[in-house]
Amino acid sequence: MKRVMSAVKIMIFLAIFALPAGNAFAAGLPDAQPDNGGTVLPVTIRVNQSSLIKGTHVLLGDIAMISAPGVLKEAIAEIDIGTGPDPGKIKYFGRRKIVSMIRSKRFVPADIEIISPERIYVKCMSQTLTPARIRDFVEHCLAEEFRGREFEFLSFNVNGLEPYPVGKLEIQPVSEKIVRNKGRISSFLDIIINGHKQDRVNISGRIAVYADVACALHSIEKGRIISGSDLYFKRKNIFEINDEFITDLKPVEGKIATRRIRKDQCVKPEFFSQPPVIHKGDIVDLIVKNPGLLIVTRARSREDGYADKVIIVENLSSGKLVRGIVKGHSKVEVAN
Repeated sequence: MKRVMSAVKIMIFLAIFALPAGNAFAAGLPDAQPDNGGTVLPVTIRVNQSSLIKGTHVLLGDIAMISAPGVLKEAIAEIDIGTGPDPGKIKYFGRRKIVSMIRSKRFVPADIEIISPERIYVKCMSQTLTPARIRDFVEHCLAEEFRGREFEFLSFNVNGLEPYPVGKLEIQPVSEKIVRNKGRISSFLDIIINGHKQDRVNISGRIAVYADVACALHSIEKGRIISGSDLYFKRKNIFEINDEFITDLKPVEGKIATRRIRKDQCVKPEFFSQPPVIHKGDIVDLIVKNPGLLIVTRARSREDGYADKVIIVENLSSGKLVRGIVKGHSKVEVAN
């Protein structure tokens, strides 16, 4: 948009410049004003030996002091000398090229005075993004991911950082998942300057995430009914456990150990199951339901039975084996 406006200004200037001298003021051209002696002011360009720029291209107005009337001064300032250096880098231009670029423009007066050293040095302004700032950003992302849990970096590395153009700098993760298996950090971050992607850097490392997990206070034999006194909490890096872990004892209390558990071993949900409602050998009520008919007889359980699960019982009257559904302590309903 800036270059389009400059081109429009140049066209307006050329159109006005072609008017007879007497019509210049009528056309509203401010640069035709004479000095106190009644003569037109000379146009002078004084190029600096070194300059700092912000953009990707070097404009004459960035590297020179221009003495010229209004619209002409703006047009001269917009002359593009060439591609600028990378952020933080230096590039030089020769006097001959700059003079040639200026004089090649039709709107530049023939008697323009150009003062320039043989070599002109241009450096692009830059800003630095430090690994510490990247780490702070990643730490904020992890705080959101592991909300409420303590974590720490075991190692952290950033690859690909370089000086960036000045402007509003933002960091955006390429993917939502920064931490991979076993606490490994492996991801990319996009560097955004003034809303445009400037670079992509790689981050790597490892983190530890801590939680108080349930462990066995002593050896626990298979089949033992668990109470709160059998377990205790220990601070652990959850990525060293690798599987599910327990942070609340209430769902575990009253359950049965399905395997032998060693002292100080971290326990997992799969180590426990609900105790049977009916034990093998228990005498139970065997209920037969039919429309308008309810029959209750006695039977012996041939196996442990769990709530709402099917078990085999032996009818004490007939000796037959019957499949039934456990409906409560000592109650089995014949399965249809």
